[in-house]
Amino acid sequence: MAYRFEASTLTGQPLGAIDRFSTATARQVTFGLSRPTTCAFALRLDDELVGVLQREPCRIRVYDSARTPPLVGHLDLIDDEEVGGEGGLGTVQFNCSDQWWLLAKRYIGRSATFSNGTALAPVERGTIAKAILDNTNTNAGETGLRSNASVVAAGATYVGPWWFKPAAEAISELASTLDGFEWVIDPIEYDAGKVGDFKTYGVLGTYQEHASFEYGHGRHNVKSYRSPRTRQTQANQVWSLPQGWPDNTTEPPAVATDLESVAKWMRIEDVVPGDLTLQLRQQLVNEHVRVRREPRKLWSFEPILQAGDTDTRVPVFGVDYDVGDLVPLRIKVRVGGELVTRFDGVVRVFQVNVTIDAEGNVQSQTVVAGSE
Repeated sequence: MAYRFEASTLTGQPLGAIDRFSTATARQVTFGLSRPTTCAFALRLDDELVGVLQREPCRIRVYDSARTPPLVGHLDLIDDEEVGGEGGLGTVQFNCSDQWWLLAKRYIGRSATFSNGTALAPVERGTIAKAILDNTNTNAGETGLRSNASVVAAGATYVGPWWFKPAAEAISELASTLDGFEWVIDPIEYDAGKVGDFKTYGVLGTYQEHASFEYGHGRHNVKSYRSPRTRQTQANQVWSLPQGWPDNTTEPPAVATDLESVAKWMRIEDVVPGDLTLQLRQQLVNEHVRVRREPRKLWSFEPILQAGDTDTRVPVFGVDYDVGDLVPLRIKVRVGGELVTRFDGVVRVFQVNVTIDAEGNVQSQTVVAGSE
């Protein structure tokens, strides 16, 4: 498995490779579930690509030879930082994201309000998300994304009227309820201005029984692990206020409470924003309480990687498992000469961070997973 980065213009014209024959260092790619794909790299200040990447709007294509098709990212270059020190030749750090970042900068309901569906005729949520993207491309300018019908259908609802609402915010609100959806942006080669397919899934991923990760026993294919747990995001009573509250609305606040969690942890409240219908706001607070009633616990672990990924003990990301998939995770530690099980269960992969060496091989990899 080998990665390569290639720079191009917004119209798909190649500018050059960002590889071992350039001055590239610190190449990284991050893949996530219902979040943008990102990448980063650094170039020495005298690299011939630095000038054009800093001067012109550019894109970076990321390829992984292990996948079919190999294109895993077609990303916009969104910021750079020049760094120097001790009088030596400096470097420029570049950061890139897929086009989700642009949806946060584009608004629907610009010249007329945006609405979709009614209480008597609700519309599948992924279809509404598609309509939001179509509206954005038509009325606010090309984003580079093609809209696709839902791959796996989600629940139905109705939205609006919305005025000057960020497209990314509108899609996120639709996705975040119990019967919402998950989304991905699948990269494509440049095609008449399009560089990605926006797809929604009621549920994304499957159980990958053979992609098991084991620390301290069995396959011994996990180098290290961390298990962060926090109450910072916990909430067992969540409110959503109607637009115009309290003076310019007749709708009541939507609220959801988990009394069992309140009795155990004491009351922990939060207000979630969103100019949604009462039905949608109630679904939103219900989902927040369901997910946040207990402290948030994740597993972050680093698989042991062999050169070229020839070790069959180690599941290969993008081949044996992907973000959204469920994988077995088993962690045992030795206490007083005896193996003690710390965790033995199935976790869902939320994010994978990949660091790439000068040859394009995976240098290190961190998998972030959890039960929710």
